[in-house]
Amino acid sequence: MDNDMGHWLVSSDAGDMPTNVFGFVYEIINRTTGRRYIGKKQIYSYTFKREPGKVRRTKTVKESKWREYTSSSKQVNSEVKSQGKDNFEFLILEWCLTRAELTYSEVELQWKRDVLSRDTIATGERKYYNEMIGAIKFVAPIFHKDSTRMKMRMSSLGMLNSNFQGMVVAKCLKTGKEVGMFGTEDIRRNGFTPSEVTRCIQGKHKQHKGYTFKRLDSCN
Repeated sequence: MDNDMGHWLVSSDAGDMPTNVFGFVYEIINRTTGRRYIGKKQIYSYTFKREPGKVRRTKTVKESKWREYTSSSKQVNSEVKSQGKDNFEFLILEWCLTRAELTYSEVELQWKRDVLSRDTIATGERKYYNEMIGAIKFVAPIFHKDSTRMKMRMSSLGMLNSNFQGMVVAKCLKTGKEVGMFGTEDIRRNGFTPSEVTRCIQGKHKQHKGYTFKRLDSCN
């Protein structure tokens, strides 16, 4: 892949593009209004074609048009078209090496930035263009209580899986150190296998990778 980044700038925190990159999490900023959009983009697409006489499908890798990409938001694309690309800043915030990491990182940042917040800019519009998190569309957060917003977050991160409702606490048998985790992705990111953690919680196994596990009550 060449060094042409199209209209994208790369944040200092993201650094150079990894050779085995899968995609990136980005932020688009309207220079005039200050409105923002957080999203993700896959750099390569993968297709599998079955060929006569072969058991396994042939994998084809194709680079996407990420250099020209201006988000999946209809409103952002409409404004880019009417105002011009120069009125927007396209910034890559994080490189991701797998599909799972890309999906998780986008959702994690969207919640961290609180993109569904009712906060507004000078024009009276919401600060963020985002209307959904993790491809799940929500109504405006002004209609949600804090407890409901927490459940929305847990759902988008896979944290309402029946085996992992609430917080799962891992305790190291050697040091006694405890680690709190929410959902299957969080469990994987900490180096554990969700199915093995489930067996420990259910009492079928005593430990997994030197840790015991217990589940705290989920949010009501």
